[in-house]
Amino acid sequence: MYPLITRITHWLIVIAFMSLIFTAVMNEFWYSKEQIIESLRFSYPMLGLEDLYPDEELFIARIERRFGWLWHFWIGIFFFINFLIMFLYSLYIKRKKNRELRNYLFILALIMFSSGLPLFFRSFITTDFAAQDLFLYTKDGIWYISQGLIDLTRSIHKYTSYLFVVSVILHIINIIYKENTYNKGIVSKMINGGKK
Repeated sequence: MYPLITRITHWLIVIAFMSLIFTAVMNEFWYSKEQIIESLRFSYPMLGLEDLYPDEELFIARIERRFGWLWHFWIGIFFFINFLIMFLYSLYIKRKKNRELRNYLFILALIMFSSGLPLFFRSFITTDFAAQDLFLYTKDGIWYISQGLIDLTRSIHKYTSYLFVVSVILHIINIIYKENTYNKGIVSKMINGGKK
């Protein structure tokens, strides 16, 4: 039997996870900086504009991509909040089943979320491209984030995301195995709660 709060948060996590994958793929491939710059260059003659310098094109492309990454960020917050609710509820009811797996997934979600924060704040804080130290600092009232910190958090976010995707795939394989062997109806129990 699965309590209502577990079922609701589980399916909200599924929807948020699929949305996170969609926004990440959209921003990396379909709405990449290169695609935006190519579109700008294609539009110059039609608009009667002269070519921009490469750094100006990159600046415009980064501004254009911000909207997609903002969606990714807010969906990520929704994903993490639901994950937190499910995790805390499982602690509250002292559910011992799959405790290690739940702890592993929560820690993974926590790392993904916390490593994504500096990437989000990069949209609002000036990046110091010359600084490779891992810090955030202020100078003359302006906040700066080092490129080293951006690179580190981007790598952590990317690799923990890959680990999470692998974990989800293994979860789905496990559910299919259970559904077809010793725990028939496990999927319907996650939808309707199962028999009391």
